[in-house]
Amino acid sequence: MAPKKGSIPWNKGLSKETSEVMMVISKKVSDTLTGRTKENNAGVLAQSLKMTGRSKETHPGNMAQSLKIKGVKTGRSWNKGMTKLTNPIVAKISEELTGRTKENHSGVKAQSEKMTGRKTGRAWNRGKTKETNASVKSQADKLTGHTKEDTPYLAKISEALIGRNKENEPAIALGALKKIGRTKENHEGVARGANKKTGRTKDNHEGVARGAAKKTGRTKETHPYLASMAEKRKMYRGSWHPNWIDGRSYLPYDNKFTKSLRKRIKERDGYTCQYCGVEECNHWRGLDVHHVDYNKFNCDDSNMITLCNICNIHANKDREYWERFFKDKLTVKLNKVMIYEV
Repeated sequence: MAPKKGSIPWNKGLSKETSEVMMVISKKVSDTLTGRTKENNAGVLAQSLKMTGRSKETHPGNMAQSLKIKGVKTGRSWNKGMTKLTNPIVAKISEELTGRTKENHSGVKAQSEKMTGRKTGRAWNRGKTKETNASVKSQADKLTGHTKEDTPYLAKISEALIGRNKENEPAIALGALKKIGRTKENHEGVARGANKKTGRTKDNHEGVARGAAKKTGRTKETHPYLASMAEKRKMYRGSWHPNWIDGRSYLPYDNKFTKSLRKRIKERDGYTCQYCGVEECNHWRGLDVHHVDYNKFNCDDSNMITLCNICNIHANKDREYWERFFKDKLTVKLNKVMIYEV
């Protein structure tokens, strides 16, 4: 029976979060509607077609709703700040949802099929920081100082991630492929992260200090990650290493490869790495003098070039490419030197 005009409905002001009766009714309605989509239900399809293309510019109802909420802070859900430990309704909902998967629940399966093929992976907080976004700041403040040892939520995530890597997890493999070639010079996110971390030490940053304290005393005997890394390194030693070439790296240098020769080459190159441009005065150790053709007995000036230790390590991969690259660079450099000398 329809209520008389002016009468107040019995359920006004009640919700499934505040009333057990409304919770039961909501559950019955939810069970009835579960699994209905526009693909398998005429009513849902009709409603979907009816709503298609509506916006506040084209439909008075949408405009009215837009004006109604204009200026109101949105985005706050009814359960913000509540947990299953502090609120019985949240606890009940959590208990009901526990264990649901697309294999055993039609609603989850329908949502999964709906999302299949969509480009996902863009997080709501992408590009946002605690300095520019209140929600990110609030989340960061909540988690500051928490670890998997004292927070069940973080412990659960940590446990779920154990053993996942790009070899056995497609999502991680895809993420790794996306990040290949990113540097702070060509990617805004990497640059932002690098700038944030610059100058951080365990003496001036709580996070670095906490990380350092956690790692203190870890060895391959006491920590599974270090043990697995030690095992992996064994597979890349000696002849098993992809850069192994008859063990020639163990051959001694020619007698002509003296300290004075290395000094002369560095002076010619301005004590600067000829690939990345770092100067020796700004590097954590002295620069190296690299044999362009990888022959330790060819100590001609045209076969020597100054590199930092990192670039020198990189030059051990794909040797044919780097030999051509540095030969061309030296040819241009030495020709310029000859012109200036004349």
